[in-house]
Parts: sequence; structure tokens; C-alpha cells
Amino acid sequence: MKFLGFFLAVFLFSNPNFAKELFTKELIFQRNLSNLKIKSSPLLMTSCGQEQSCSIQDNVLSIKQAKNLKTYKIPTKKAHHLIHHDHFLYISDTLLNNVLKFDLKNNSFDWLLQKKQLNYPKELAINAKDSQLFVADYGNLKISSFNPFYKEDKFFLYRDPTSNELAAPSSISIFQDFLFALYPAEQKLIQFHLKTTEILEEYDLQKNPLKLFSKASQVNIDLYGFIYIFDRPKKNIVVLNQQFELQDKLLQNSYFYPKIKKALSFNIDSNGNLYLQTKKAIYLMKIKNEELLLQKLKFHYRNSDLKTIIALSKKLLKTYPQNKSAREFLLEALELQATEYIRIQDWDMASFTLKETLKISPSHKSSLKKLRIISFKKNRNWILEIFFGISLLMIFLIASYTLFEYLFTRSKEPQE
Repeated sequence: MKFLGFFLAVFLFSNPNFAKELFTKELIFQRNLSNLKIKSSPLLMTSCGQEQSCSIQDNVLSIKQAKNLKTYKIPTKKAHHLIHHDHFLYISDTLLNNVLKFDLKNNSFDWLLQKKQLNYPKELAINAKDSQLFVADYGNLKISSFNPFYKEDKFFLYRDPTSNELAAPSSISIFQDFLFALYPAEQKLIQFHLKTTEILEEYDLQKNPLKLFSKASQVNIDLYGFIYIFDRPKKNIVVLNQQFELQDKLLQNSYFYPKIKKALSFNIDSNGNLYLQTKKAIYLMKIKNEELLLQKLKFHYRNSDLKTIIALSKKLLKTYPQNKSAREFLLEALELQATEYIRIQDWDMASFTLKETLKISPSHKSSLKKLRIISFKKNRNWILEIFFGISLLMIFLIASYTLFEYLFTRSKEPQE
């Protein structure tokens, strides 16, 4: 299975065309807006696992899954930002100047950093590749990076060219090997390289030719690299691609009617759902079911769970038969499964799997070739068995004839 997992990972990340077709802008932006009917003080909310949501309100952490609800009192004073990674929640506290880590498995918590390391920490980000923690240390005018042992190993600085002074970051987000940081006073969106801390791009929001921004206050990046920038005076969330080209205006989009006029902040969870905080309620811009199923497929694809990939792909194609990505997932999983059957010389199961592949794609060259090879091997064994049987029969007949001739047709000796 290690070989299969390696093959799957190489295919997924080495085939750029396949990755591009995995998700479409139509699936990402055409979401349904629903009111979660939560009317209270400002609340932090995100997904925290499969079909599970976590929220913080008045220093109480609530974990909800289906109809089950668990609550925990946490030792925060002013929780500012909440993110989920692996089976942990990370919560920044701007009064205690620390980051709280909550273990969702054993329901325990721990403060990560020593006192006076941070000064008014705002937003957090996690690098999924190595679990590095990044903190927008607003008061210290830097973005700090902490290793898995929570020792600061590097930091990111941006100096305003006009004043030649260090700027204070308020919002950060990570995509691949890049760190995006928003500096509200300067109205600059800066792209850093995660490893080198080098500034790669400097995007001036106020000089945007379309005049999209008045005073941007928050940035977030979804799973596919689209950049979401919240501008409270404009009452809008602007969506840009990696080339800073306009893709959508969420709060002015007809899909979100009625428009949300009193939005305060927003958050994007690990599944791609978008939570919008207003003074009176929390709104959820939920991604479509088709995209959610594709995300689950991608998760199992990375973990080389072929049986689950095949089952989920069939389920998705049953509802959305035109989904090309699910079709590609299913074809690759079936072919890899057939390869495994061929390796252990289970010709019947290999034939069955390849025929299933050909039902989906009748001109699938690799499957046709493998099926011909299997057919030849199966027929060769059958022919050899017949030949061996006929050979035994011929030997028996020759032996019988020789014995018969010896007993009954030999000439008798003459008598005296």
C-alpha cells in the first residue's frame, strides 16, 4: 500500500491540468447563504474535523457534531482568532498576549508561549506541511514563526517605503509556500516566502484601478489559493486570484441576497465554508455538496484509501454524472486496484476491476492492454492444462496398446 500511496501522491501533484480541473470557480463562489440563528456578542467559529464545528463565545468553547453539543470553559480573557489544525484548536488572546492550544481528543488545553513573547497577537496561521505556527504580533510589528516545540525560529518584517518605519500586521494567511499579510495602516497586502522570509510581492490596495478598497481589515485564503479581502467601509468581501485579479464580490453578489450590510469580520474554515460575523447574527456561506465530496475524495486520495475513493467517486458520479474530477479519481483508483490484483496474480478480480474501468471509459488504453495480458495468461494456463491432460491420455493409450500387443499378438514358440 505504500507504493500505491506514493503513486497517488505523485499523480495528484505532478499533473497540473488535473489539479486545475479539481475545483471550479462556479463551485467555490456560488454558495448558499444561511443564518445560523446565533444572536449574541461577537463569536469565533470554524469547522474542527469531519462534520464537526467549534465556536467560542464569552470564553466558553462549544463543540457540536450533529445533535451532540459539548461545552468547555477555557482560561482566555479576550479570544481574538480561532483556527483548527490536525486535532487541535489554536486561540489567540490579545489581553493575555498568548496562544491557547486545545486538544480535541482528550479535551485538554495548554498555553504555548512564555510571557512577554507576544504583544497584542491578532491572527494565527498554521503551515500544514510542518505544523509551523505563525502569529501576527501586532504590538511587536512583526510576524513570528514558531517551530513544533514553540520556539521562535524566524520572523517577517515589512518596512513602509514612505515613512521607513516598521508596519504592524493585523491579518495573515498561508497558501502553499507563501505567507500573505495585511497591513491595515498602510493598506498593503504583502506576500512573503515562508522559508526565506523574503518579500515577493507588494500589493497596494488603495492604488487598485477598480477602486475596490476603502480600508481593508482582514485577509484569508481558501484551499484553492483565492484571496478574500474584507473591507468594512465598502461592506464587501473582494475575491482575487494569485495574480491579484478580481474574481468576485461576495457581499454584492446576487447569490447572497439579501446583502449583509453590517458585517464585522469573517472566517474561512478548513473545509472552505465561510462564516460572516455581524452585530446580530452569524451567517454561513456553505460550499456546495459537490465540492465537499471532492474535498473528501482528495483527503482519501492523499491517504491512498482505494476502497473509499472508489465508493465516494461512484456516489458523487451518481448525483453529478458530469463531474470530470470524480471520474478521473475513479479511473485511477480502479486501475491501481487492478495493478495490485495483478501483482498478487488474482486474475479474476483483476479482470473484473478492469472491465469496470472500461464501462466508465471504453477506450482506456492502459486497462485494455492489461486486460489482454490477463486474458492471454489465463488462456495460456488453460491451454497448458489441456495439453498436459492430452499428453497423459496419449501416454496411457500408447502404454495400453503396447501391453495389449505384448499379451495377445506375440508369436507362439514351435512345439517339438
